[in-house]
Amino acid sequence: MMVATFFVVLAISLLVAFFANKRSEQHSKRQTVELILVALLVANGVMLIFGGFTHIINPSFVAKDIGWPTSTRFQFEVGIANIAIGVVLVGCLRKRQDWMLAAIVASSIWIFGDGIGHIISHQDTGNSDPGNWGIALNVVYAANAVAIALYVWLRVLRSREQKAAV
Repeated sequence: MMVATFFVVLAISLLVAFFANKRSEQHSKRQTVELILVALLVANGVMLIFGGFTHIINPSFVAKDIGWPTSTRFQFEVGIANIAIGVVLVGCLRKRQDWMLAAIVASSIWIFGDGIGHIISHQDTGNSDPGNWGIALNVVYAANAVAIALYVWLRVLRSREQKAAV
C-alpha cells in the first residue's frame, strides 16, 4: 500500500511542479531536471511525514508491520525524525537551491541508515514482514539514489549554463 501511495504522491508532485512552472514557455533541460528532482523530494517528504505521524499515532500497527516489538517511546522518536526530514524535503518546493543539498544529505543518511537496520533485522532474525523487507525498502532506496543522481546532474547542467553565459 505504501509503495502505491508513494507513486500516486510522486505523480501528483510532478503535475503540481510542472503546472506551477508553466509560466515559462520554454523549459531548459536544467529546469526539467530540477522540477523532477523537486517532485521526487516532495513525494519522499510527504511519505516521511505520513510515516512519521503513523509511528506516533498508531505505534502498535507500525511495530507489527515491521515485525518489531511495540515501544511507544521509540516509535515517537522515529516519528519525529521522519516528520522533521519530511518537512525539510517538502520545503524544497519553496526553498529549492537553499535546501536541496541539505535535504538530500539528511534524508539519505536517515533512509540508508534506517534501511541498514532493516537489512540487519532480516539477516539476524529472518524478519521478512512487509514493513521490514521487500519492495517498500527497494523503492525507498531507489528513490533516494535517483534523487542523488538528479542532484548531481542538476549541478552539472547549472555549471554548463553558467559557463555558456560568460
